[in-house]
Order: sequence, then C-alpha cells, then structure tokens
Amino acid sequence: RNNNSSRFGKYLVIHFDYGGTPLGGSITSYLLEKPRVVGQTDGERNFHVFYQLCAGSNDGELGLSSADHFNYTRTTTSVRGIDDKAGYREMASAMSHVGVKSEDQRNVFKLVAAVLHLGNIEFERARGDKCDISRNSANPLAMAAKLLDVSKKDLAKALTHRTLSSRR
Repeated sequence: RNNNSSRFGKYLVIHFDYGGTPLGGSITSYLLEKPRVVGQTDGERNFHVFYQLCAGSNDGELGLSSADHFNYTRTTTSVRGIDDKAGYREMASAMSHVGVKSEDQRNVFKLVAAVLHLGNIEFERARGDKCDISRNSANPLAMAAKLLDVSKKDLAKALTHRTLSSRR
C-alpha cells in the first residue's frame, strides 16, 4: 500500500553516437495521475494537502470542514499512522521556513480550498449538449467564487460554457 498520493514518473533519454557509445542524456519528471484530483480508487486518498487543510486550518473563511464533506476526499478520509492536523502544521511551518510569506500561504490555501468546493458542484443537463449548475450547488459555487475572488455568475459561466480558441 502506498499512502503517498503524489505519484511521479521519470522519462530517461540517452543519446548514443553511431558506434553505440553514450553521449549524454536527460531526465524528465512528470505527474502520472493528473485525474487523481477528481477520482480515486477505493482505499486510496487524494493529495495530502486536501486532508491536511481540512484537519488543520482554523480559517473559517475557507469554508472547510471534515474531509468527508467533500467529494474529492470522502473516499478514504483517514489512514492509520497519518496525522493530517500535524501534517498541516508541518506544511505551514515548512512554507514559512523557505520564505513563503503568510499572505502567499493564505492564497495557496484559498486556492486549494476552492478546488475542494468546486468538486462539490453538481451539474444538470440543459437543452442540447449544454449543462447548468444544480440548484443544490449554490453554496459550493458561492464559496469557490469567494475564494477565487470572482463573481458567482462568472464562475458559473466558466464552468458551463465551452470556450474555443484557434491557433495561427
């Protein structure tokens, strides 16, 4: 069992000359599971920061409660041997230690909290291939908009309307 929710891969490229002698190479790191935010397999947890923020933040403005209140974290909320509240304190301390100002930390935490609230927004089918935000989602929409510092109307439009751009 791997309780580490951040899974990365490495892609190694080795360059050879015509005789087969290695000339050099490069290593590229990449995130294997970008879709992990929106869905986990049974028994797996999402990214640690979600649970740590729910357990450790005393900032009521973030609108956070227990991890089991959020769609992105309710699959498995706790793991034996992991103290999310202590993890939050350690994370905040480490951020301060490396020079991340408290205002910047707060903005990071607001963004992470907004992702959790966005995950609680439900959609309803509208006419054709369109969708609307469910009336049951008024609270998570409002909280996400507040945390992202955008209007509810603009956020709802961004979530329900497709934007296409062309390249020249």
